[in-house]
Amino acid sequence: MNYYYTIAGLADIHLSDTKVLSMTDLAAELEGVLSKKDLYLFQLLRMKYDNQHLLALLQGREEEPHPLAVMTEEDWNAWKAAYEEEGKVTEKRKAPKTLLTYFQAFNSKYADNQQELLMEDVLAAEYYACAMACKNKFLAAWFEFNLNLNNVLVAITCKKQGWDLKRRVVGNNEVAKNLRTSNARDFDVADLFEQYEDVARIAEMADLLEREKKLDALKWNWLEEHILMCPFSVEKILAFWLQCELLQRWDGLTTEKGRKVFQDMMDDFKKEVKFQ
Repeated sequence: MNYYYTIAGLADIHLSDTKVLSMTDLAAELEGVLSKKDLYLFQLLRMKYDNQHLLALLQGREEEPHPLAVMTEEDWNAWKAAYEEEGKVTEKRKAPKTLLTYFQAFNSKYADNQQELLMEDVLAAEYYACAMACKNKFLAAWFEFNLNLNNVLVAITCKKQGWDLKRRVVGNNEVAKNLRTSNARDFDVADLFEQYEDVARIAEMADLLEREKKLDALKWNWLEEHILMCPFSVEKILAFWLQCELLQRWDGLTTEKGRKVFQDMMDDFKKEVKFQ
């Protein structure tokens, strides 16, 4: 399905932009024009916000559902009731079917490996596996690109610090398997992951804020390259949403505040690895 009028009305955005669109308004607008099939793809992108809420619930933290999440507070209340009653997610409760599928897989795997794996890593692995299995080639490729990028960053950091990376690499694609087992300088993934050398160079940057900006530029360029041949399709809309998310990440973030945020992120990561 083509979305000529919708895409023609989208703002012309650039990575250097400082003004950010309202993501909640944009989500509502897109939900109103996407077909049922394409709406599922859009929801798949936003399920990462549902993941955040699930982790909060399982860790005993009271949080409101993220405004960009797929599931509403009513949905979550139904889910919690089912979980408390039956000890698992059931499809009798209102929630996206695919969300339930990988929630169930997560629940089962984490219950069996609580002493070995971090909860968020198990959930991330199930989410990526679900997304990479979707029939939309653009979206599946986007998720695999991000999985590879994040795993390479983790592997390089762990190798540099002398930490065990096997339990921190997420997923089971060929890149993930090589990262866990290879002793080569490039983990034998340079031929599998086109952006490996770029990510490796960025990983060596001392300034965490600048490093994150370079990574976002890499993601932005990937999106631009992969929508050249589909100017009026749902892929263009999904890419626009993802680019808006990248811009929103930096909205109102000063250089000083940004460095503190990313230093805190790195400190948290170090603690997680050291205490495993």
